[in-house]
Amino acid sequence: MRARFVRSLGKYLRVKRSYLRSILSGRKRVTVRLGLVRIPYRRVYLECGERVYGEVEITSVEYLKFSELSEDLAREDGFASLGEMVAALTSIYPDISPDDVVTVIR
Repeated sequence: MRARFVRSLGKYLRVKRSYLRSILSGRKRVTVRLGLVRIPYRRVYLECGERVYGEVEITSVEYLKFSELSEDLAREDGFASLGEMVAALTSIYPDISPDDVVTVIR
């Protein structure tokens, strides 16, 4: 496994506007971030476009290789398939490789 960088989440979980509706409806219950992300707080603020939409509770954190992502995880993340999830992550992180560490935040 290759951890490109290590960082902490902080008190705000920032999301793209395109994912906000799925998160608020409960369809998207996971977010995947590149690198090893330390999560010091169990409750954080959900932020999108410099606006806070509420508090969310982080129930688990898992570290995987990008190549270890699964169909079940993709559905939990609000995607129809693993291919769709991989395409979305690749568009956000264009140079991501199969051995890169990702942080799965629930």
